[in-house]
Amino acid sequence: MEQIMASETPDIPLGTLELESLPGKPDIPPEGEECQKTETILGEENLAFEGAETLQGELTPLTYVDFMPRCLGTDYLKGQIPEFAEFGTVVEQANQWLESMPQYTVWKCETVGKKLNNSDYQLDNDAVFIHMSSHGNNAFLMGLRLWLTPKMNPDAPVQKLSYVTVLPEENTQGGGSVADVISNLLNQQTGYRFGGTQLFTQFNSLSKTIEKLSRQLQLNPIAGEILNAETIKLLLSDSKPNPETTCWVETGKTNRLFVFALRIFYIIGEPAFETLGSKDIIPTHACNTEGMIQRLKFATYRSTVQKASDWLKKQQGIKVVNVQTIDVKVFKLPNGNIEFDSDSSGYGEMAFEDSCQFLKVLRIYYVRKQKVTPLDATPPSNMTSRLFVPVRKNQTGKVFECFSKTMQRVIAWLNVTQTPLLSMESVQYMVNPESWGTGVAEDRVDTIKNQSSGRYQLTCIRLYFPQDFEEPSPDLLPPTKEDEEGWMCVIS
Repeated sequence: MEQIMASETPDIPLGTLELESLPGKPDIPPEGEECQKTETILGEENLAFEGAETLQGELTPLTYVDFMPRCLGTDYLKGQIPEFAEFGTVVEQANQWLESMPQYTVWKCETVGKKLNNSDYQLDNDAVFIHMSSHGNNAFLMGLRLWLTPKMNPDAPVQKLSYVTVLPEENTQGGGSVADVISNLLNQQTGYRFGGTQLFTQFNSLSKTIEKLSRQLQLNPIAGEILNAETIKLLLSDSKPNPETTCWVETGKTNRLFVFALRIFYIIGEPAFETLGSKDIIPTHACNTEGMIQRLKFATYRSTVQKASDWLKKQQGIKVVNVQTIDVKVFKLPNGNIEFDSDSSGYGEMAFEDSCQFLKVLRIYYVRKQKVTPLDATPPSNMTSRLFVPVRKNQTGKVFECFSKTMQRVIAWLNVTQTPLLSMESVQYMVNPESWGTGVAEDRVDTIKNQSSGRYQLTCIRLYFPQDFEEPSPDLLPPTKEDEEGWMCVIS
């Protein structure tokens, strides 16, 4: 794997690490030459912010740092989508950086996708408000987010990260050539009624993928301890998607196929002989008839978290390594009921569809060890969750605080409450610029994506806890415009 040197380390390890000093970084012409831009392909300078240390000089209970792939060419200067380094180089950057910051421990890793600007393919690293074009190109860049906590044992060695990405295998039940089916779906302007459902019956489901992986891990264990596992979504252009690709483009006017892959991050070391498992917590739903109209009703996200908590209380000897919100495509049947499969290896979005409905499913990844510690054997007393929504600068509109400012509020909240963490994730919610308040319907588990019009998404931070917590008095937290307007983050 190519060795990558990280850029100059910021004083405070929060925000996105830019790659100005990396080899292969294209030079940008000065004013008066071919391009008038003075920005880099990765946008602004490092967006570190105050708040990584308490007033007593101690490290905060949680912080983050992002690593994005370096650009490999100058196509963006000509208005073309550039090429970027593979994902493995980003992990190498993170390892180089961790050597220089031994006071931190990586708590979780997260693959994050960030949208490039449509006009010049620049990246605003700290943006939370995203516009998704309905019929134009939407270009995305995939990077790595490290969630960090203070190192408890100063004598512990510096962590070194590695990962493995597992794609679902083809099976023999679907019939026909997978490559031919993919080609037919991608090249036609109409599609099958169920948006490529028949394609993904020709791939193993997530549960079968994990089952096969667990058998392999018993014979050939991972060289270290599993840090966390996640589901990542890859755009499918042929039957062999490349999970190392960090830049991709979605075009709304064409058929799009997505495959779900399993990515496991681990700390390199002696094998811990762990096996991986997952559990999907599906929101309760029912179809009710009101007169001649059938209405589908879903339970709240809050109740889904409670279902997850009830399941965890019954488990013994497992260690939760990640809690992730997965958007599963829903198909409405002629009788008014719905059909969906959270275990499916992917889904399609067809150009002919007026709208797509998605359901938020809570996926819990866990490991079992050969030697179970007392901490592993103790299930959470009550899993709870809290969403931190970026503050809107006005009561309505498109202007929100940046991601790092939202993280400042997370840090302040954790410093006051001292609530232990179970997991965390960066989550996207659809937002209506014309709405009032936060703009986020946080407790709603279904989402309707209108294919014929543009839409907006907001990046939020969700924390999960192994116990109940009390919301602190606003007097103990830094004042925000959100507090002044009288709205609060939703708790579930």
